[in-house]
Amino acid sequence: METPERPRVVVSIQPVRDLVSRIAGEDLDTVLVLRPGREAHTFSPSPRDVARLEGAALSIAVGLGLDDWSTRAAEQASDTPPHTLRLGPALDPVAGDPHLWLDPERMARAAELIAVALSEVLPERAPDLSDRAVALAGSLRELDREIALRSRSWPRRALVTAHPFLSYYAERYDLEIVGVIETEPGRGLTPGTRGRLLDSIRQREVAAIVAQAEDDVSMARSVSEEVDVPLCVLHPLGRAEGESYETTLRALTDTLEGALR
Repeated sequence: METPERPRVVVSIQPVRDLVSRIAGEDLDTVLVLRPGREAHTFSPSPRDVARLEGAALSIAVGLGLDDWSTRAAEQASDTPPHTLRLGPALDPVAGDPHLWLDPERMARAAELIAVALSEVLPERAPDLSDRAVALAGSLRELDREIALRSRSWPRRALVTAHPFLSYYAERYDLEIVGVIETEPGRGLTPGTRGRLLDSIRQREVAAIVAQAEDDVSMARSVSEEVDVPLCVLHPLGRAEGESYETTLRALTDTLEGALR
């Protein structure tokens, strides 16, 4: 007797895919669209990427302008468009920054949203999906307490980011984003804004210039060298497919801790 195929769920990025997979368990098949190492803002799925998403029942994305390509690709791959869950609008988004998964508390709240969406695909498994979401939320809140405890001892708090991606983490752990080098992809500093940013870095004793590994870091490196402030490169999208959310956040915290101590 053949085993029936599990319903397929498309997830845009690895940190969210890890949460979805842990709530889904063996009941659903999760497919990652953006593999780690690729840049989310400029990503465009290839025909091969789209083909992997065929038959999806549900598409889960962050939204907020980050990963609309994921939902579009899932729709292209199937005759019947999948249901869609965009997490961002329900999780108190910060204007101009869609990287809300860098706050474990928001993602603990997201676990319930994910469980409800998965239950609509597989209603007979709703109690199990809900139980896993509750357990996951507990793990994420424990991670939040761990990072909060670590961050309280950091003597330096001021950072400049290459683009707006660290707002949620900074808000959660009481860090200060003094300035942003590139407010939008491809929109760099004018001579005037560069001069004002350099002055702010020097005056506020900024600890590091922080960039995302998938970005072009040349402009951030230029600013770093001019003010003699270290360039700190983070991996908010994870380093490998299958990497746990906790591993991603702890690695990011380790790197920041090295700059802020």
